[in-house]
Amino acid sequence: MGSKLLQSNFFKRIIKDINLAEAAMLAGIPNRPSKYDPVKNLENALSRQKVILKEMLDDGHITKEEYEKALKHKFVVEEEGQKLSSNENLTVVYAKRNRKFYKNPEFTALVEEFLQDIYSDDEIYKGGLKIYTTLDLDYQRVAKEVFDSYEYLKNSNLDGAMVTVDPHTGGIISIIGGKKFKAKNFNRALMAQRQYGSSFKPFIYLSAMKEGFTPYSVVVDEFISYGKWAPKNYDGNYSGNSTLANSLNLSLNIPLKIIG
Repeated sequence: MGSKLLQSNFFKRIIKDINLAEAAMLAGIPNRPSKYDPVKNLENALSRQKVILKEMLDDGHITKEEYEKALKHKFVVEEEGQKLSSNENLTVVYAKRNRKFYKNPEFTALVEEFLQDIYSDDEIYKGGLKIYTTLDLDYQRVAKEVFDSYEYLKNSNLDGAMVTVDPHTGGIISIIGGKKFKAKNFNRALMAQRQYGSSFKPFIYLSAMKEGFTPYSVVVDEFISYGKWAPKNYDGNYSGNSTLANSLNLSLNIPLKIIG
């Protein structure tokens, strides 16, 4: 029964109709269900599938020809709105749950991934679990409105993300993964690899204040160099002197380097 449910979730075919490549992929999932879930981690699932196929070949359960044919078989995850169908050389992997109606898909998907490392799907979706999270629906609504109205993001070539964190607990109270975000989309709040840049500046100023500086302490804002490297402010200008409060407000780089 379990195998039937598993394969129908992913391939929408009964067990006797799946091919060798599909069978090897299914065989690899129980080892670590969340890591080898082909919907969320197709590359991981394929890597594990190759291990299974190689073991089958080494143990004499399949021929060299069957092994090579299975390795060449292609898999693709169906995205929302796509109408794909499997054929002899291609298998469509279908999402186990229709997430299109999630009100807060970024946060819900995050919670699901966390739970899937601990519980089975039956326990999560049918076990009557009560899940308490840090999401604040009012903050989430406002964050979505602010994000969608941000002028720079109305350009179709730009995208972004937004996360609001409770400073007292560190809990996420709102999260926006990108424009028109839907479940299974690329979540820019979690997946985009970007340098942290100016987001670190408040922590450096806080450290300076703990060492005796005040918001009104005056620091130098002028050209400075360290060997061949010379930091500069964003606009390339220098004010001569600046208070810590003003330096933080204008996100100046030179005073930051001096106190850091």
